[in-house]
Amino acid sequence: MGVATPRAGTSRQMSGTLGWLRPRLWPRPRAAEAGVKGPDAEGSALPPSAGGDGPADLGAAGPGALVLLGCTPTLPAAPRPERHGGTTPEDNRTLLRQAAQLPLVYRVPRGRVHRSEAGWTRDLSEGGIGLELPERLRKDTRLALRLGTALGVVWAEGEVVWVGLPTAPTGGTPHGIRLAEIHPTQQEKLSELLRALARAPHAASRLPLNLAVTCQPLHPGGPSLPGRTINVGRGGLALQFPAMLPPGTAVQLTLRPTRRPLRMEGVIAWVEPEDRRVPPDPLITHGLQFTGLDWALARTLGALLMEIG
Repeated sequence: MGVATPRAGTSRQMSGTLGWLRPRLWPRPRAAEAGVKGPDAEGSALPPSAGGDGPADLGAAGPGALVLLGCTPTLPAAPRPERHGGTTPEDNRTLLRQAAQLPLVYRVPRGRVHRSEAGWTRDLSEGGIGLELPERLRKDTRLALRLGTALGVVWAEGEVVWVGLPTAPTGGTPHGIRLAEIHPTQQEKLSELLRALARAPHAASRLPLNLAVTCQPLHPGGPSLPGRTINVGRGGLALQFPAMLPPGTAVQLTLRPTRRPLRMEGVIAWVEPEDRRVPPDPLITHGLQFTGLDWALARTLGALLMEIG
């Protein structure tokens, strides 16, 4: 597949976008990595049901300075005509899409100012990502993405292909993003993440996190329990502390990163069985489900995970 010719007026925009990525968030790969080839796939996030469930025609592909993503149909019934970029509704249906809520940081070039914002993913595929963002971007907006995963950070560039209605107060504004540029090493990491999500979606949607935490039981109250987190996601986290709280216990949780504490509420969902505990370790593993996590708090949590991850 050849490299698409950039559309007029996009070269300056692209150079501005990549300018902040390469020195800060997207370091140039080592020479040994430059020759690594990833799978070839293309697509876009599908629009929400509010606008119809059918996939959108995304038009021509954006400029490709690294790798342009394309997709070969799984079962071609007949020879396909040559394409010069972009995706078709048939392509979108063949892409493997996995639901996943993962934190991310994105930037949109706005003149000389490059402001970063935090958000969350809704779903992922080889060629597109569904996002929840704190703002409403215009269609065809180019943005640089830094995605937090259990496999490490994934860097890419994308283009907005559809925008949904805000889901506040519990969520942001849905966006469908077509991946326009991604380095082969990052593309392979994304493919590995999709395979992990297919095998174990809950585990693959959690990020490892070792952070000091304080757990305060509520209704009725009790002594505050110090502990540490194991992993965290948008819906909850796993943590350890030196006491057993029964499932259903409501608690106030305080995460203690290097900056100001982050307080959230939740309920104990599960406790590690006694026969699986390893003596003499005094710490007992618990699973906690967040309650009352609005969009503002979810954004703060996502930004924290991207900052310390």
